[in-house]
Formats: sequence, structure tokens, C-alpha cells
Amino acid sequence: MTLAIFIVIAAAIALAIILQIAVSRSLQTSRTAGRAARIQPIDVEAFRNLVDPAEDGYLRLRLPPPQFRHVRRQRLLAMAAYVKAAGRNADILIRIGHAALASSDARARAGTLRVQAERALGMARALAAGGFVDEALPLVAKAIAAGAAARLAALGELAVGATLATPTQVHDLVERGALIPQAETALSALWSAASGKAGVDADPLIEVGMRVITSLGEADVAKAA
Repeated sequence: MTLAIFIVIAAAIALAIILQIAVSRSLQTSRTAGRAARIQPIDVEAFRNLVDPAEDGYLRLRLPPPQFRHVRRQRLLAMAAYVKAAGRNADILIRIGHAALASSDARARAGTLRVQAERALGMARALAAGGFVDEALPLVAKAIAAGAAARLAALGELAVGATLATPTQVHDLVERGALIPQAETALSALWSAASGKAGVDADPLIEVGMRVITSLGEADVAKAA
């Protein structure tokens, strides 16, 4: 009985801590709601009655031995059910907590990559305005690729350590409607210019880069939540 009490108390403490984390992360997704709906309510007063030694002693005195053994067996089974329910609740809340932390990390990573894209595009714009078009074009490509990487991060699909989306990833995002089609066209033009195959006008490409970045609004980044 002492072990059962310890397990339930430990589970209750874990539930409180994990629930606090989950609430503080403001989990509002349908997946989280579905998990939370599976949490079983626990009647604390009823459990206290089950583990109360005084109640056990009272029943021992009032009931014939065979009846007392039957009742005690039922009480132990009920106690085990409470422990099992507390364990399931703890498992659900641990999953909710992990999802909250992952969601927060995805949003933070997407935000960082967006800032990098904005900085690269700002530098490209300044260089192009100063007549340094050749130096500006690689930065435009970096801005677009970083913007695409931010979208991937928001979707939870960017590899660990990656900061730029690959051409394949950009194409896939465009195909899925998660990135404007002009992003892939602009990158193709920039890569052609880098290889010396064609000359390009920087201004339209910078505009595409800006559109990619502005499309990464809060609503889009919040998809990771």
C-alpha cells in the first residue's frame, strides 16, 4: 500500500509540473486537444479513502473476516486502477509537453532564419543600389533560400543544422503551395547568372526575395504549433 501511495504522489507531482509546462506553452492545436481529451479525471478524495489506514482498520473491526478480505481486495483493485489512470495521464501530459517544446523550437528556428533572410536581402539591396550587382546577386539567392528554410523549419521539416533550403526542397515547397512559384524561378535565374550563363536584372529578383520573406507571416510560422 505504501508503494502505491508513493507512485500516485509521484505521478501527481509529475502531472502538475508537466501540465504547467503545457499550459505555459499555450497549446491550441487539434492534436493537443485530442490528447488532452484522453486524460482521465481522478477522484482524489476517493483515493484518499482507499489508502487511509484508519478506514482499513475500521472495516477490519466491523466486517467478518471473509467479507473484510473481499472488500479489501476490491479496494486494492480500485487503488491499482487509480495508479494506472495516473500513469496514463502522466504519459499523455509528457507527450503534450514534448510537443509544446518542439513547437516552440520550430517557431524560434523559423524566426531566426527569417531574420537571416531579411539581413541578406537588405545587404543585397544596398549593394545593388550602389552599382555592385554581381555582389548583390548571391545575397539575393541566400535570402530566398533562407526564407524557404524558414518555411521548412516552421513545418518541422528542416534538417538539424541546415540554414538554407536546397533546390529540391524549394521545388517541393512550390509544388505544395507552401512557397510562391517565383521563388524557384528567381533561384534558377540567380544560379544561371552565377555560372555566367546569363545576365540578370537584380531589382525583380530582390522583389521576389521580399515577397518570399513577407509570406512568412506569423500565421504561417504558427503552423508549427
